[in-house]
Amino acid sequence: MIPLSFYVDLCTDVFSPDVNIKTIVKGVHELYNRTGGSEFFDATNIVFTRGSLDPWRAAIPSRTVPEKHITSIMIEGASHCADMYIPWTYEPHTLKPARRKIEEELRYFTGEEEPEVTTYQTELPEEYTTAGKGAQIAGVNTKLILFSLIAFFMV
Repeated sequence: MIPLSFYVDLCTDVFSPDVNIKTIVKGVHELYNRTGGSEFFDATNIVFTRGSLDPWRAAIPSRTVPEKHITSIMIEGASHCADMYIPWTYEPHTLKPARRKIEEELRYFTGEEEPEVTTYQTELPEEYTTAGKGAQIAGVNTKLILFSLIAFFMV
């Protein structure tokens, strides 16, 4: 495990000698005081996803607020942004229900009843996959992927 001091030293080296653990903690507290923190902002129609293997998972709100359509999904066995990858044969089984929930919320946000689904199956060359020969792409909702990428890059 990498110690916290490694990251503090990295910030000091990259940004300024004035950056240290005290200035970082002070900045975090100021941000939380100004915004209400990650759990208490005033927003609607958001889906937060985090994988149990994601080092950023602690920074993602964990509270679901149904009346505001704020949904937080923990995906066991998944890594950072795994829900945005193209589905493949050997992915964690927890991703499929997470993607269904994301799609359900996106349909609510956009007012779309049933998504236009383009499904295809293809064999990937072995050099393009860590799973080796036989990995497949299946059940891809191209509209959902496009919407997710647009939303991701707008944030």
